[in-house]
Amino acid sequence: MMFVRASRRLLGWGSVAFGMWGLVHPRSRTSLMGDDPKVGRWLGVRDTVVGAALLGTSAPWPVGLRLAADVHDAIRLRKRSPGVALGAAGFAAWGAATLAAAVAPDASLWAARDH
Repeated sequence: MMFVRASRRLLGWGSVAFGMWGLVHPRSRTSLMGDDPKVGRWLGVRDTVVGAALLGTSAPWPVGLRLAADVHDAIRLRKRSPGVALGAAGFAAWGAATLAAAVAPDASLWAARDH
């Protein structure tokens, strides 16, 4: 569970930081990402809310939201900004591992019980 706790904190604080950046200066965030400037504030709201949820509860659903947001970004930016899309895909993989560990923390659940 240490992996889940540490991942939630890192993903949470990272989401809050990116979210606040999008709220305070949306054009610089979207410019760096190769994204549409019109969505900068919405991305800021999304990431701030998801980050706050990751930090504020131990329920697994905020990890699922972060995973969904990263998959969405990876798909949406794949042609416009392939490097950013690849980074988002990497964060999505990290989120998937975190979510899997959070909902099935006991690895013996996946082991054969025919001993």
